[in-house]
Amino acid sequence: MDLKTLMNTRPEELAKVQYSAFKSHVISILEQTIQNIYDENYVSILDKLVYSPAGDGYGCDNHFINFSYDQDNIDNAIDLYEAVEKLQSLKIQMTR
Repeated sequence: MDLKTLMNTRPEELAKVQYSAFKSHVISILEQTIQNIYDENYVSILDKLVYSPAGDGYGCDNHFINFSYDQDNIDNAIDLYEAVEKLQSLKIQMTR
């Protein structure tokens, strides 16, 4: 999207474009994960997981699928809960 188009885009339309692109991104990651399970390519799945320490000493350390659109930056990791929250937020913005 060029700057002129971007500056003339209503917030609702921008949210719609972001929603569609992010939804496709999340679905693609889930489909890749499922395909790797079918193919028994477990190493590929493990390589894409992000480590999440308990933090407070009382929880559990675990790993999660990273849905970030910035996969190279581990600090921007997004779990499924955050991805769904972002999709819900964009959907609300689309209807304003």
